[in-house]
Amino acid sequence: MQQNVEILPEEPPPVEEEQKETQVSSQSDEQELKKLESLLEEALFGKKKEKTTTPVMYVLNSGGEQWFYGPKSRSMIRIPAGTQLVVADPEPDDDGRVLCYCDFGYIMVPEADISPLGYN
Repeated sequence: MQQNVEILPEEPPPVEEEQKETQVSSQSDEQELKKLESLLEEALFGKKKEKTTTPVMYVLNSGGEQWFYGPKSRSMIRIPAGTQLVVADPEPDDDGRVLCYCDFGYIMVPEADISPLGYN
């Protein structure tokens, strides 16, 4: 019995490429260590704490109770005069109303009907 044996050509030995030394950072070791520590703290303890600003309180300028549109409930909500408001979105819509939050929920109030309450 004769076996068919394929003779494969020999592969040339792998050529060792010249390895170049690369510099990871030009910063000193202390600066790199401080940056790594800050990244580790942020990863372990959460995001950086940002300064929060107190929202400016506004008051509704009206002679009595008025009806305003509540976008969340898609209905009209009766709001008494002098109600304190927090402007959620200061950019007015096409009708000149701003989105405000009050004790009754979110409402759309004409920009002319609100004024800043101040810090008295």
